[in-house]
Amino acid sequence: MADDTAAELKIYLRRLGWGLATLAKSDREDIVNETREHILDRVDQGATLGAVLAALGRPETYARRFLDEAEIVSALATQRPMTALGAIVRRVHRSATAGLAFVLVLVLFTFAGLSVVVCVMKLLDPSRVGLWISPGNFFFGRPDQPHGRELLGDWIYPLTIIAVAGAWFLGRLILFWALRDQRPRN
Repeated sequence: MADDTAAELKIYLRRLGWGLATLAKSDREDIVNETREHILDRVDQGATLGAVLAALGRPETYARRFLDEAEIVSALATQRPMTALGAIVRRVHRSATAGLAFVLVLVLFTFAGLSVVVCVMKLLDPSRVGLWISPGNFFFGRPDQPHGRELLGDWIYPLTIIAVAGAWFLGRLILFWALRDQRPRN
């Protein structure tokens, strides 16, 4: 390999290593070494170094694939919902699945949060807060003028616990389903 092409390869691999800086040193070195071997194999098969590097793309972009995979694998391995949510949020602009998962989780946790707020309001003002029904009206919360009949009574407390637990459980399922969908296909 000529000196100028060897220098070009060295620069590419150095930039790739910089792009992988957040990975453990051993992982970073493995990826750089495997990439070097892949490039040299392609050059030995007759491709030009420029064509091989162009096919790989910018080193920072190529590194992003490995970083994305490491983040997804880590989130799936730890099974921490906030880690999974962070990984999904960082992919919302790139994936319809991540966007859908984010919206569904947001709706679930908004519902659970509002249920908790209404439950606390029920503790503070039990006679005026709940699930109300009157002719032409159906209202959850605290109506301005409660002329109807309150349907839930003290059942609002266990139902709130069920709503929060259900939102947590479904939210986790949705997040980890979306992360599994984001894994690179081999």
